[in-house]
Amino acid sequence: MYSFITLATLFTAALAVPTKKTRQDFPVLSFTVSNDDSGAHASSSILADGNAVTFYHDFAGTALDSDDTIWATSIQATSNGAGIICTVSDYDGNQVGLLTEETTFVDLDGQDTAVVTDVSEFTLLCEQL
Repeated sequence: MYSFITLATLFTAALAVPTKKTRQDFPVLSFTVSNDDSGAHASSSILADGNAVTFYHDFAGTALDSDDTIWATSIQATSNGAGIICTVSDYDGNQVGLLTEETTFVDLDGQDTAVVTDVSEFTLLCEQL
């Protein structure tokens, strides 16, 4: 039979184990990137885990890819973004826009009209609020 001290030690050790979120614990945002000039678009999803993903990583080999360059004009959230904020940044790390529950569309070129832009090195980073 275990002594009280042994059981107390095991219980204390079990409580001291750090917990780490698993991939399943993070919310996911689904989104579509479009090229309004060509009509091409492709969809993907991202975990709201604070890790940035380049557009090239997500869209190489899709309809947006032309000779290893990702050309696009906009990004739009296609799932409920409740509790998530996503930052779209350009190749220099400048914020291009935010995707949230309220703001579901970002113009990637920053112009009044759709201008096709090389977004290969643009990033999307999503976090839980």
